[in-house]
Amino acid sequence: MKCPNGHESSATDYCDTCGMLMGTASAGAGAPAVASGADPAPASGPAGTPSGTVPPEVSAGDCSNCGSARVGGERFCEVCGLDFETGRLPAAPQPAPAPTVPTGPVGSPAPEAPGIGWTAVVACDHDWWEHNSGAGGVASGVPYPDPEPSPRRVVLRSRSAVIGRTSGSSVADIDCGGADTGVSRKHARITLRNDGTWSVADLGSTNGTFVGPNATRLTPQTETELALGDAVKLGAYTVIVLDADATPAN
Repeated sequence: MKCPNGHESSATDYCDTCGMLMGTASAGAGAPAVASGADPAPASGPAGTPSGTVPPEVSAGDCSNCGSARVGGERFCEVCGLDFETGRLPAAPQPAPAPTVPTGPVGSPAPEAPGIGWTAVVACDHDWWEHNSGAGGVASGVPYPDPEPSPRRVVLRSRSAVIGRTSGSSVADIDCGGADTGVSRKHARITLRNDGTWSVADLGSTNGTFVGPNATRLTPQTETELALGDAVKLGAYTVIVLDADATPAN
């Protein structure tokens, strides 16, 4: 069977040689006469193309996914994106991870990390205040709390904690409160060591850090082991003792 351009074709839809739609009029013999001096009006060809032009080549193999024709040598289907060479469809875009929504009421603080099984007991010691009340002592001009507050338990939530007074941008893990002005904002640090014992180091405080029954003053920036029950004394009257008790803080 011949196509309009004269090529032998075994296909009955599009010519095997030129891709012309079978059964359309060619631009050769049989074309209508055109009056002299007049511009020939193009006849409509297949898919709206002028008669005699060759439409885009269409592969004999349509898309196996959506059935659309493969135009020219395009690798991907213009409708569904099938890769003709690999037979794979394009991967669907992965949805963006949903933002983490905090639990609890709007504006509530984030939940605290779990404790490590120890608490710091923060208390006032009248004897320590009297010891510091001499002329030029730390307690000079610092009144002892009246009434004396009950000891506070601060749950330790990490293996290292700063002792001091929270003020402005300076935050202490173990806050001794603002009334004992003899305590520096970052006064000392306690650390839980790998062998399960604690150590304490003075961080260069103004009035020093004292440990044990003899209230030995620590060398600044030097780690000192704490025996079980040792009191860390600082400021005018503040005393801290570590306790293996995870009772929540008040």
